This record gives sequence, C-alpha cells and structure tokens, in this order.
Amino acid sequence: MPVDRRHRALALAEIGCGAGYARIAHCSAAFRAALREPREMWLLL
Repeated sequence: MPVDRRHRALALAEIGCGAGYARIAHCSAAFRAALREPREMWLLL
C-alpha cells in the first residue's frame, strides 16, 4: 500500500496537537506547512 506523505504529515501533526505537543497557533503553522511541503513540518515540530 503506497503511503500518501501529505496525509501522513497531516496525521502526525494532528496527533501532535491532540497530545498537547504544540500550541494552537503552532499547530496551524504545522498544518499549513504540511499542505505546502511535508518536510517543512519537521522543522516546526
């Protein structure tokens, strides 16, 4: 099964937010970055 990297990035961002790993604004930035480029998300986390 191929893995959709964008979907995976969004799922990881959602998990991070749900776990209280980031603030709301930080989460929003992570989601926006994931939509643009999944690799950028790791810099925000």
